Amino acid sequence: MKPSRCASLTLTIAVLGMAGCVSLDEAPIPSGAVRPDQRTAVVVYIAPGPWVTQEQDTKAESAAKILPGVGQFMQSVQDDGDLKASNELRQYYTVWPGAAVFRETLAAELRKAEYPGIPVSWESAGAPAHVFERFNRAENVLDWRKRYFLASQLDLRNLRDYSQVLEFDGHLILEVNVQYGLMNNAEGNSYPSLQAFSRLYRANTMKLLWSRSDLVDDKTEPRNIYEFKASPALLSEKLDKLSLPLAASIAAALRAALPAAPLPDSPPAPGEHAPATPAEPSPTAPAVPVAPAPDGADSVPTFTREGRPFVPVFPQPTTSQIETPLSQPATRQTDVPAPAPAPSPAAP
Repeated sequence: MKPSRCASLTLTIAVLGMAGCVSLDEAPIPSGAVRPDQRTAVVVYIAPGPWVTQEQDTKAESAAKILPGVGQFMQSVQDDGDLKASNELRQYYTVWPGAAVFRETLAAELRKAEYPGIPVSWESAGAPAHVFERFNRAENVLDWRKRYFLASQLDLRNLRDYSQVLEFDGHLILEVNVQYGLMNNAEGNSYPSLQAFSRLYRANTMKLLWSRSDLVDDKTEPRNIYEFKASPALLSEKLDKLSLPLAASIAAALRAALPAAPLPDSPPAPGEHAPATPAEPSPTAPAVPVAPAPDGADSVPTFTREGRPFVPVFPQPTTSQIETPLSQPATRQTDVPAPAPAPSPAAP
C-alpha cells in the first residue's frame, strides 16, 4: 500500500522539524583560478527598493514548497504580499544611503582577508556607465529579485554577460547583489536585515567559479513597522551597522574557498642549526682485476667487488712537514791544502 500524499507531507514536516536548518559546504575554487595580483572587478548591485518579508516561512510551508504546484502557488501568494508591504515602506524609505559606500567597504575587507587579487571598481576598469545601469535594470524590487537574486545561472548569463565588456578582458568579476529591508518576526514586529548573493566569474568565458548567499540582521530591538516609516534615519543607521559584518562575511568566505597560500620558510630558532645537506658521494675509482698469485709465492690479500677480485687503490700518504734535502755532515777540522811538490834539480 502506497503512502498517501498527506502522510508524505506529515513525514516531510517531521524531518524538517528535526533538522532545523541545512548547511551546504561551498565548492572550493580551483587552484590557480585566482592568480596573485589578479585584477578583480568588485561590482555591487543594490536593489531598487526595500524588501519587506510579510511573513516568515513556517515548516509546513517549507515542506509544501517541495510538492509540485503547491509550492509555486504559495510562493506566488507570498511574493504578492511582500511586494505590497515593500511598496508601502518605499513611500517613506526610498533608498538606503549607505549603499553608495558598500563597495569600498567590501574592497577593504577583501584586503584584510588577504584576497590575492587586486580589487578594482567598475569605473577604474574603464567600463561604460550605461552598461552598469543596463545590468541592474528591473521593473520593481520583486522583478529585480527574480532576475538577479534568485535567477538560475543560465538566465543570469543572458542578463549580464561580462564577456561582452571589452574593458573586463582578463579580469575576474566579483558580483554582489545586495537586498536591504525589514523582516517580520512571529509577533508581527520588524527588524532590519541585509541579504547578499555573491558570484565570482571569469569575465572572458563567464565561467562561474564561486557563489554564496549571506544574511545579516539586527533582532535586538524589533519595532512596529510604522516606527521605521516615521523615522527613516533610524533604519539607515541600523543598516549601516550591518554593512560591515556583511562585507566581512563575504570576504572571509571567498578567501576560505581559495587554496591555502604556501607558508614561507621560517629561519631556525636561536640555538638550533639548520639540517645539514648530505654531501654527494665522490666517484669511486674503477676496480682493477688481478691474476691469482702463483703457487709458493707470498699470498696477497684479495678484495672482491660483486664477486670479482680487485686491488683497492689507496691514496698516497701526505705529511704536513716539508722534507729537507740531505747534505754532507759538517766537521770541526779545517781542510788544509796539500804542500806543493819540490822542484826537480836542474841537469848539469
